[in-house]
Amino acid sequence: MRCLHVGMAIALSLVLAGCAARRQSALPEETDEAYRDRILSLLESEEGSKQGQATTGTAAAMEATASVPQREATSAPPLSGSLYASTQARYDALQSKLRARQATLDSLRRVLASADREMARLEQQVREARTAPAPTTGRPVPTAASSYEAQYQAALSLVERQNFHRAISEFERLIAANPQHRLADNCQYWIGQCYYDLGRYDEAIAAFLKVFSFAATDKYDDAHLMICKSYIALGERAAARAELNSFLLHHPTSEYRAVAQALLRRL
Repeated sequence: MRCLHVGMAIALSLVLAGCAARRQSALPEETDEAYRDRILSLLESEEGSKQGQATTGTAAAMEATASVPQREATSAPPLSGSLYASTQARYDALQSKLRARQATLDSLRRVLASADREMARLEQQVREARTAPAPTTGRPVPTAASSYEAQYQAALSLVERQNFHRAISEFERLIAANPQHRLADNCQYWIGQCYYDLGRYDEAIAAFLKVFSFAATDKYDDAHLMICKSYIALGERAAARAELNSFLLHHPTSEYRAVAQALLRRL
């Protein structure tokens, strides 16, 4: 068996050697110079292929760069329409508040001037009353509390008869006689009401403001509401609106809240 294997290997070697000899004899002989030229040609063709690929890649990159849109240098865009509208609305609102405050200041200046004139007139009446001789005939001047109340009712009857000027004088006299009386604040309120009915709204505001100088009074909300109405009568809507809002804030339980709310809705 071993000899058989060796023989088969020798035979196979002979066959392969014969095939190689036949293949070598079939190829043409090539000189060393021709072999070198063929190798150089192959190298040159390979280099050219690489350069072509590089050129193609560069051209593609340039084409891709050219296809990208260039960003133009532009100035900052203007404000959008909505932003401009909101800014304008805020500006208009601030201007409205400024006008309202200016109207309130102008009205307060007139009220203070009217109050100064009223104070000067009252001081003059007090001086005249102190220097006037005591009456010797006619009805004596009552000074008791009951007499004060009777005179207060008599002054109210003058208001009902629309004798406003004389009613103002009577109420002022009662206040000067006893400013601490429990009805003195009512007298001051009705002075303002008389001025309001006469259409003298600045003087009415000044008179109603004096109601707040009385420590104990139930006329705070009454006087405040009449101040609001006086501003409305003067046509000072901004001042009236501010006073009505102040009324609702400071008089949460007033019986006049519904009236104040209705007036505010109409402004």
